[in-house]
Amino acid sequence: MATEAFERAQQTARNEGFVPSFVPGITDPLIGRVTSTVGARVGATDPGAVATPYGYYAEEEVVEDVTRGSFYAEFAALSQEEQEAYAEAMFAAGLGNGLGIENLEDIYQSWAIEGMLARAVSQAEKSAQIGRMDELPTFDQRFAGQEETSRADAMAYLEEMKPETRFIDRATLEDTAQSYFSNELGRKATESELKSFVAGIHAAQEKGETGQELGVGGRARRFALEADPERAAGMDYSQSARLAMTALGMK
Repeated sequence: MATEAFERAQQTARNEGFVPSFVPGITDPLIGRVTSTVGARVGATDPGAVATPYGYYAEEEVVEDVTRGSFYAEFAALSQEEQEAYAEAMFAAGLGNGLGIENLEDIYQSWAIEGMLARAVSQAEKSAQIGRMDELPTFDQRFAGQEETSRADAMAYLEEMKPETRFIDRATLEDTAQSYFSNELGRKATESELKSFVAGIHAAQEKGETGQELGVGGRARRFALEADPERAAGMDYSQSARLAMTALGMK
């Protein structure tokens, strides 16, 4: 059965609004160890002994086991600001890849934090199994010193993750524009007009517009009509006249 401490840690996490994705197993798995320095009472002749009004003390290192449950409990006890900084550091380390995080606000959502923590803890546990105890997902170890730069690091990583826009080939766009200029205006588009049309399509693509939303053909027709409205009206009148003459058997 899971230890009482593990069960309490899980309940603490739930009370804080955080729901761990793991299910307690037979034991609370070891995911690493932390070493801290504490003052211990010693004799006057012991190495490093320092006299105090309360006796002689010396610093000594204490190694403590960190389990999955104790780690989650420690995280749940952090302030919201600390949890957000932690989330930023995890995201910048790549632990949010594939979770559907698209912007900075997503990083702070409970589903994103839970997913990243689960990955970090799992990695630490696997490292512990082969004797590597220095992969704990903590600011003291894996993310040492990242609190101050976590937001900037996260924003930089978000920028790196943005998919590169695959612009429609310039020649293809120019051919499309020329076709509509010929049909709607009876003339070729100028070099300046072609550059303006291509730039407009590429700008729309950068905003994320694709397919029917982008509507290259429709944009090309509107662009041609707006480039020379009077000529377009004349072409429309001329076309109507030709149709009427054909209907009357006139050539």
